[in-house]
Amino acid sequence: MQDALALHETLLGELPAEDRAKRGRLLSDVAWDRIQWVNWNRRYDHPWLAQAQSEASQALELADAPLEQVMASEVLLVAEALSF
Repeated sequence: MQDALALHETLLGELPAEDRAKRGRLLSDVAWDRIQWVNWNRRYDHPWLAQAQSEASQALELADAPLEQVMASEVLLVAEALSF
């Protein structure tokens, strides 16, 4: 999980800001990586939960394709469920 997060964060940092579609997909991937870590370690009070919600919200704003919108929305839903 941490390796995937490191890879996705590196790719996100190297991606030009104007490539909105890829940025949205990578933000969804980064958010999922964080959610998986939080859930696996049962650290529901970890700051990554809020960060994943923020990244998923950004991904939802950048998403053009319906599938990408569903993926970002799903991250938001899972993050919200884990925060209770």
